[in-house]
Amino acid sequence: MAMRNRWGQPFRHRAYRALTEVFVTTKLWNTDQGYNSALKAAQKSLRNLGVEYLDLYLVHWPLPESRRDSWRALEKLLAD
Repeated sequence: MAMRNRWGQPFRHRAYRALTEVFVTTKLWNTDQGYNSALKAAQKSLRNLGVEYLDLYLVHWPLPESRRDSWRALEKLLAD
């Protein structure tokens, strides 16, 4: 089981009274950069972590050829 899947377990089992007790951060991997890939990767991260939102979503290493599209995806995620 990946570490991010294990981190979601306390949220599902209500080990925390509220999600506000933790600051949830994950990252967009290089292989997931680009507009559509970044949107899909974010949804997958939310599912794996068992949360409805992220406090911080990092771009692991912005790739010159896709960083604009990745950034647009992050803007859309924030707006939604």
